[in-house]
Amino acid sequence: MYINSSYENSIVNDIRITDKEETVLKKLGEGSSKFLSKDKTLVIEHDKIYMILDIKNQKAYVYFKRDLEDIDKFIEYVDKYLKDRDMKTFINSITSTYKEYDRFIYNSKKVDLVYPAFGIKIYASNNDKLNNGIKIYNNSKFYQKLKDKYFGKENNKNNNYEVTKDEIELGVLFENDDLVEKEIREKIDKENAIGESYINGEMNDFNVAVTGQQSEDDNSQKYNGCIVCFADPKKERYNLNNAATADSIVITNRYIYYSLNNLGIFRLDPYTRETTKIIENQGTIEILSIENGMMTYNANGQKYYMNNIY
Repeated sequence: MYINSSYENSIVNDIRITDKEETVLKKLGEGSSKFLSKDKTLVIEHDKIYMILDIKNQKAYVYFKRDLEDIDKFIEYVDKYLKDRDMKTFINSITSTYKEYDRFIYNSKKVDLVYPAFGIKIYASNNDKLNNGIKIYNNSKFYQKLKDKYFGKENNKNNNYEVTKDEIELGVLFENDDLVEKEIREKIDKENAIGESYINGEMNDFNVAVTGQQSEDDNSQKYNGCIVCFADPKKERYNLNNAATADSIVITNRYIYYSLNNLGIFRLDPYTRETTKIIENQGTIEILSIENGMMTYNANGQKYYMNNIY
């Protein structure tokens, strides 16, 4: 759960998101200053939550604790995977039994399955081999048990560096980091990036902030981290493209226009979130500009125009 300065209630220990640094440290008690990082963020652990408080930017991310009572099924699935190296069955088994994941990506390019509260992350990508592995973090209550079972064992191999192999073979690795803290710090960093890179230079009552533009599939510039945000901080931000990656975006005073290859051009009302397809197209399509009510766009290598676009 993301919280910004518009949240007026106390979060924990009577701390409010708008409290100054000295106020926060005073409420947390003597010695709390040593836990404050250089970038003025603080990790607070409570009975039911973890929270990273970004004092400087008046933001926080709250993560609700979940407990993993039984590790036996996980061990069973890992043992089977280390023998047969069947990634699809392994991931299906894990996600069917343990549904409390915070992130789950499975496609031809990448596997990224994350259970922060359990201290478990499964990652596989040919483009990022150094981070591949079935990773157990030190916030896992079964960290030592799993380390005793798998660490240094002959069948526990991780072929991160064997680039000649067609199939990625993951091994069980052990990390000294706290996965909850790592994940929510990354979320805070992403929130802090919002507002630094806008599609257009002039702020309207709404805008689209880009947190990442590089496509994983190729070297083209695609807008894969687009957050619709508002001048009014009480209006909730939302992701422009949860289900697809926008290939071009242009903002007017009334609407957000974006294109998707093999689909066409869409118009989004930022307030109602109503989306209308205004141009159908198979193949590549890109909005070049919108000026004086005229849209210029490129479809399959040819330039076209459309009037009455505001």
